[in-house]
Amino acid sequence: MFRWPNYVFACGPCNGRKNNKFAVITDAGRVAVTRKRGDPIVPPEPGEPAFINPRIENPRALITMDLLGTFFLLARDGLDAEKRSRADFTIETLDLNRDLLLEARRNAFGGYRARLSEFCARRDDGATEGELERLRLDLLATPHPTVWEEMKCQAENIPDIGELFEFVPEAREWQR
Repeated sequence: MFRWPNYVFACGPCNGRKNNKFAVITDAGRVAVTRKRGDPIVPPEPGEPAFINPRIENPRALITMDLLGTFFLLARDGLDAEKRSRADFTIETLDLNRDLLLEARRNAFGGYRARLSEFCARRDDGATEGELERLRLDLLATPHPTVWEEMKCQAENIPDIGELFEFVPEAREWQR
């Protein structure tokens, strides 16, 4: 709350959940830095900001998605205590596993899988380069690109997705 770069716009529900919440990670752990309206402004004790800052770091380095069932965002395995605390704080404070988002991720997963299957089938049926490019762009325009990135990363662990990427290996390089 004391530095301009902390002000990152998000969807209304996430901004509302963030509100004026902030925390820092210190040697003692995560320390909440929130003040009530009218309280004096006091700088936080020194520490690393607890929120993941998408302007300077890749959230996917700290957070993964369970594509095999719940579609929850989770702290990645193997993180040190500070990074795990930052991932957990961000997920919990913004309520990134609320039902609406879980359903949206589930739908996006199905959409990406269907579009990649369609691309493969149309390519094998002799589609023109123009049609294939349109299909590729349609896939990349699908909402929730984090789902697509996680699908590419987790393909080895999900047999039907891994098979699709074997049939369309260039899709691993498709970026939004």
